[in-house]
Amino acid sequence: MSSSDGAGIGGYGDIHENLRFWIGRLVSLSGPDPLVLYDIGANDGELTLPFCRAPRRLFAFEPLPAARGRLMQRAVETGADKALTVLPCALGETAGQAVMDVFTDDTFSTLHGRPQDDLDQYGLRLVDRSEVPVLALDSLTDTGSAGESPPAVLSAVLSTVIEASVPAGLTVPLPPPDIVKIDVEGAERSVLRGAGETLGRHLPSILIEYSCINTKNAGYAREEILETLRSLGYEEVYGLYRNRDRSLFTGAALESCRIWNVLAFSPRHRSALEGVEIRDAVPPE
Repeated sequence: MSSSDGAGIGGYGDIHENLRFWIGRLVSLSGPDPLVLYDIGANDGELTLPFCRAPRRLFAFEPLPAARGRLMQRAVETGADKALTVLPCALGETAGQAVMDVFTDDTFSTLHGRPQDDLDQYGLRLVDRSEVPVLALDSLTDTGSAGESPPAVLSAVLSTVIEASVPAGLTVPLPPPDIVKIDVEGAERSVLRGAGETLGRHLPSILIEYSCINTKNAGYAREEILETLRSLGYEEVYGLYRNRDRSLFTGAALESCRIWNVLAFSPRHRSALEGVEIRDAVPPE
């Protein structure tokens, strides 16, 4: 399903509606300083571009050229281009190269492969296996923990892409994030491990995919995402449900595969919890 298609998956309708609501709520609490948002696995920017106009800043990490092209075109069409910096790489635990399976709907593309029953369920077909550069986020921020200096790492990545994709005037370290959105089709654990110093130091609010299917394909338990967030210092971590349900879910509800995303609140954004119902069970089907 294309990210802009409202048909939904399995009767869920607009699967991004609740994510847009919560991103908007966090943005509204960002205060007078310019907001910095990281979109990791940005694809065409459908979730984050609507909230970014200068002086806000959006750093979008997207390794696939076709998706980057749509992202930059959408930014121009919506007037967000002056707030946008596109980094043409994936993020992970360490710097290197990885092979990404690219499907007919590239929002499903993944570093971890998909079994045939996944492809059949979503009507997907493999169209390419593309080698993509991978960086650890900590190598690009003021933590600088990846061993190699950030400018050298970044230069190596940018040399692998066409000039039109190179962010003009990009300097490192990147400014620390206020909000981070992560949707990387199973690579969420690797992203968190490579970003631990940045996230632990600055404690941005994090919206992260929490998929039973994708984490299984990637070979780890979904609960490791929660454990990692809590180890970084996040005390308010909740599941998100679908469509117009603005409740936050905790406890046993986080065991349900119908919780597709998790929201970890920055201490700076705790007022977003005011008046929100917190539940320990998802609604019945």
